[in-house]
Amino acid sequence: MIELEFTKGKGKTDWIRVQSKDFLQHLNNPKQGIIPHDMVHYAVEKVYGTHGFIRLLVAGKVANFTPLAFSETEAWHQEGLVEVFQAELLSGPTSEEHFLELANSISEQRNYQTSPCL
Repeated sequence: MIELEFTKGKGKTDWIRVQSKDFLQHLNNPKQGIIPHDMVHYAVEKVYGTHGFIRLLVAGKVANFTPLAFSETEAWHQEGLVEVFQAELLSGPTSEEHFLELANSISEQRNYQTSPCL
């Protein structure tokens, strides 16, 4: 069984703890809005059923927050989608059209073949 714990810090840092019977990872990340950034990763991966950052952590892989850390293309696509949701959390709800424009813009910037949400 895997246990995930997301903590919203009081200062400039939030964190996630990932624990199983075989390993424990505790990662800090900069505060980015109303919920911990890694919680957005969890939600995106849970809804889309994809292999992204959280699944890499659960697999015991150490994250270094660079494109090279995401050897799986799907994980790097999910990072882009997380960015779009994070932007919406920070600025408030947006239209579907604007959401897709942001997703497509991220795809173009990262040279994806398709949008991370398609």
